Amino acid sequence: MPRRPIRKAARTLRQPADRGPGRRRGTPKLNLFGVMAKIWSFWLLGKLLAIALAAGSVWLIKTAIVAPEFEATEAIITGGELVPAEELAASLDLGGKNVFLIRSRYLVSLLEAHPAIRSAVVRPSFNGLVHVDMTEREAVAVWDSGSQQVLVDTDGIVLREGSRDLPTVYSVASGRISEGGRVDLSAVRIAARVGSELDGLGLSGGRIVHDPGSGVSIVGPWHRVLLGSSDQLEAKLQAYRTIRSYLDDTGTPAQLVDVRSLDRPYFR
Repeated sequence: MPRRPIRKAARTLRQPADRGPGRRRGTPKLNLFGVMAKIWSFWLLGKLLAIALAAGSVWLIKTAIVAPEFEATEAIITGGELVPAEELAASLDLGGKNVFLIRSRYLVSLLEAHPAIRSAVVRPSFNGLVHVDMTEREAVAVWDSGSQQVLVDTDGIVLREGSRDLPTVYSVASGRISEGGRVDLSAVRIAARVGSELDGLGLSGGRIVHDPGSGVSIVGPWHRVLLGSSDQLEAKLQAYRTIRSYLDDTGTPAQLVDVRSLDRPYFR
């Protein structure tokens, strides 16, 4: 039998209908309500967490403030020599304050108001100890007004009452000087410079005297050396050495050696 030719059926491709610009087949629709609900849920959860953290922080702070374990029990003071530690501890007036309530800057300003204290650092600790590290001003001389002795630094500031093994300036002017006051700066500088060298100047046992009218002089066993101020002090000391050498070589007595004016130093 003759074979019949096999005919393939032609497929007709259907073109998709024009859906208009911006729309494609299979693009899902956006559920705006669901998106907004999720955003609102996350926002609410964040707010609740923030409130919980704030409430916990407030509770923790209140608990720490009233807890007896955090009360200041003792002040550990280091670096103090001129001012006794007991005096400073009393001025701080900690009185069992909570360490979280201690204002370190206020205590530092309170300490540095004392003329003998140059700087201070206050560090409260959780174990109830308050550490105070101080740097004091250095006393370089004693100012003796007859009725009072005070310690002074290189700026002439009165640090506190008392006496030390330091060069002493004997003031002719009487009257009490309060802590933080000032004395004659030239006299202090001369005392700090020559106080330990009086023997080398041939003035063993001499006294450094300040007179508001004539200035500073050194009263030795044989004569009085009038320096005036601390200006050109080294040149004045050299002028005195030259005159003293002449007096010793010639055996000339002199009660006064005046080197206040380097142009006209003289003795008599």
